[in-house]
Amino acid sequence: MTLIERIQLRKSCFIAAVAVIVAAYAVKLPMERALNRDYAALGFGNVSSLLSVREKLSQYMFVALMGGFRNVVANLLWISAHNDWERHLWFKQKEKYHVVNTLQPNSIYFWDNAAWHFAWNSSYAASVDPLEPRESVRARNQQMWFDLGEETLKKGIEHNPGSWELHAAMARLLADKQKRPLEAAEYYRKAAAFPETPTYLKRQVAFKLLDGGDIQGAYDEMRRLWLDSEDNHVPTFRTRIPELEDQLQIPSEKRLFAR
Repeated sequence: MTLIERIQLRKSCFIAAVAVIVAAYAVKLPMERALNRDYAALGFGNVSSLLSVREKLSQYMFVALMGGFRNVVANLLWISAHNDWERHLWFKQKEKYHVVNTLQPNSIYFWDNAAWHFAWNSSYAASVDPLEPRESVRARNQQMWFDLGEETLKKGIEHNPGSWELHAAMARLLADKQKRPLEAAEYYRKAAAFPETPTYLKRQVAFKLLDGGDIQGAYDEMRRLWLDSEDNHVPTFRTRIPELEDQLQIPSEKRLFAR
């Protein structure tokens, strides 16, 4: 075979290989899209999310998962993660919570509790880590867990936008751990928009605005809530509203309470 013939043969093989790859993708993409639609309809996410947990599961668990026992696998992993928490194995716990939330993205309980373990329990352990003598490093590690808790709740809200519980949990984390009270007020406001939200959480909007220095906004919110329902006639409002009216120099005829 001449050199020219060999070159032509290689060229023909290359073209044939490209044609096979193109044909395979032409078949693969519609199938993958169909599978993604099916998994999304079940509240699971997509095929990629399923495959992303493969390396974190034992062979038997993955077989059970593929066999339709998603709830069972998630619950077993949740129990195992709780055991890791009791043994202070924070990063093993983190990986398992990630898998659990991937398997059960519509479970409010799993998202909320995973974020709580990250932002409260693991963060505290990082702040008092006896194996790390440098305070700056402990503070950095603690902040990492705060951020992970926030990221977890963001993803939970993306999957469950109608959950007042997750919006309230995000507000609590932003206020207590991230020290961003004005952002916390907005999440409490979103939580308050749902009819089933407890009344006491609706009052948190005003308190967080006040913590963030928005005195006018806090007063307007307290006044609105006071006039809206007798459920909001709480001692704290009864004390703080006159104080804010003094600070804002509200004319006596426009005040809620005579002084």
